[in-house]
Amino acid sequence: MPLCHLYTNIARNDIPKDFTKEFIKIISDALGRPNAHVTLTIIPDCIMTTSCTDGPCAQLSVTGIDLPLEAESGKYIAAIDTFVSKMLNIPLDRVVIVLSSVKPYESGIGDKSLAQLKAEADKKD
Repeated sequence: MPLCHLYTNIARNDIPKDFTKEFIKIISDALGRPNAHVTLTIIPDCIMTTSCTDGPCAQLSVTGIDLPLEAESGKYIAAIDTFVSKMLNIPLDRVVIVLSSVKPYESGIGDKSLAQLKAEADKKD
């Protein structure tokens, strides 16, 4: 259940129409999770500064369940940042990403934690 928040000072009208669909695929491929499990929020038109300038920039927060960050963070960052840079015409050094990993009991859907949902699914098998 990757959760991704993208903040950018790019205008909403300048974000390509197919950006969301393609970005979800990039995230799911990079993290090895199904497309249907990715939640993506894009916040355009932000007042932002990176490297003391207000030129085009983006900040991403990507949280996943039990991600092997120590071993794989470079792969995740390269795939995600490169895509955002290319699609939004933002220099790569102005795309900042923060990755985090949580345990299944630290997140949920509806009224249950992901750990509870997994336990219920395992009982059915």
